Amino acid sequence: MAILGFAGDVGETKLFNDKTWFSLYKMKEYKQSFNGNVATGGKVKHAKFWSNTLDLSGKALGAYQAYDIYNQWDNGEIGASRFLIENTVNTYSTFGGIYGSAVGVGWEIGRAITRTDWYHRNLYLKVDPGGRDGLISTYK
Repeated sequence: MAILGFAGDVGETKLFNDKTWFSLYKMKEYKQSFNGNVATGGKVKHAKFWSNTLDLSGKALGAYQAYDIYNQWDNGEIGASRFLIENTVNTYSTFGGIYGSAVGVGWEIGRAITRTDWYHRNLYLKVDPGGRDGLISTYK
């Protein structure tokens, strides 16, 4: 889901920003001084609409993720510390623009790596020979 959020933020920023807007009809970028025409789809009707749609979709993904994190905590699958950390990262990745999305992607990549057997055999157990499950480790 983090990849979808990141792609949405990039698309949102590319489609409509302070300096330019992007026509999906012409696959071309225009300055904000040009309002567009029938051939380009128009700055507000086309580019801003899709930019706002991607923005709302990203916020909906963030809300779903917050609901999922709450359910994990409520069912006892994660503790209070992890609940707080996960919600903090989710909030920043949802409302932090493209940088927040990048943090979310990095967080999910880190989670995927730390859940592998390879990580635990070759890295984690060498750092912590007792093999206890630390705050950041998500291995089960």
